[in-house]
Amino acid sequence: MTTLIKHESDFVQLISNKYHSSNIISNVLPDTKILEVSDEFFADADNLFKPTPPIQKLNVFTEKGAWYDGWETRRHNPNEFDYVIIRSGVKQGSKIVGCEVDTTFFTGNNGEYFEVEGSYLDDFYGESDLKELSWECVVTKSKLEPNQRHFYLNTNGLTEKSYNIFKFKMFPDGGISRFRLYGRVEIDRESVQELGNKSQDWASMLNGGIITAASNQHYSSPSNLLLPGSGKNMGDGWETKRSRLEGHTDWAIVKLGKKIEYLHRIVVDTTDFKGNFPKFFKVMGLNSYSHDEVTHEDDRWETLIDETKGVAHKVLEIDLNLKRDITHVMLVLIPDGGCKRIRVIGH
Repeated sequence: MTTLIKHESDFVQLISNKYHSSNIISNVLPDTKILEVSDEFFADADNLFKPTPPIQKLNVFTEKGAWYDGWETRRHNPNEFDYVIIRSGVKQGSKIVGCEVDTTFFTGNNGEYFEVEGSYLDDFYGESDLKELSWECVVTKSKLEPNQRHFYLNTNGLTEKSYNIFKFKMFPDGGISRFRLYGRVEIDRESVQELGNKSQDWASMLNGGIITAASNQHYSSPSNLLLPGSGKNMGDGWETKRSRLEGHTDWAIVKLGKKIEYLHRIVVDTTDFKGNFPKFFKVMGLNSYSHDEVTHEDDRWETLIDETKGVAHKVLEIDLNLKRDITHVMLVLIPDGGCKRIRVIGH
């Protein structure tokens, strides 16, 4: 069963703080790949996984029909549903807790229901026979309304199993703008053991890093800070609104995928932010022994990087080489602005 969450802010709070989950299917995750689609006559299924909100082009037509920024199948589907089979952006798998399904701009042609099934690919990059996979329901069949975002949470929380391939089903046919699937990333323990004392980025969502709180996400989500790569443009970074109050700061708290005991370096990347980078920034850290929510006002925060002048469109690598237990870091933008990525390299 699923529960429809009315407000995005409540959904984000539950996804991040309670279930420690991230969007595991996105065009900005290199391993996300469509493996099979039943139909995409009017608009490509790949549009579902764009990180940006859908746009509209009124009175624009392709040779097949009206232009839509989403996935749209032909009418009169002879089968029960249309579907897309997607390889997750997380090889080691994730436990699923919910999803966002957006039908924005689909007003008389949206899909009426959706459902999500999951399976697990042992040979993640190989040529698997999809017909041989055993599928299990990870988000139950739920209702879709036209021209709106839907936030569905699994009533029982995280699935017991982890999955790395999914079948997104739309009943009976029609259009959907965006699909985001949220799950708690499983740490690849074999890889961690192989690395030993070699450092890696424990802020990365691929290693279980999540954003637990942020001051502002007016233009884009702070979760983008933890994505792999440097993205395509500033739309897949984090940008806050302009502040007008003296002494204002914006901040984002990152829960690392694993507690580190040695901090090698921190990377603050402002790629693509050329006129809207922060004037200054600093980075704080703490070690939390409990599961209590860490807030930006917590008195345990310690300075890892002092207030530093921001630089436009640049990857700043700051070597620290600190022997310190750290479970959370907080990126502080002074007074506001945008940042593409933060990396916390340690072991």
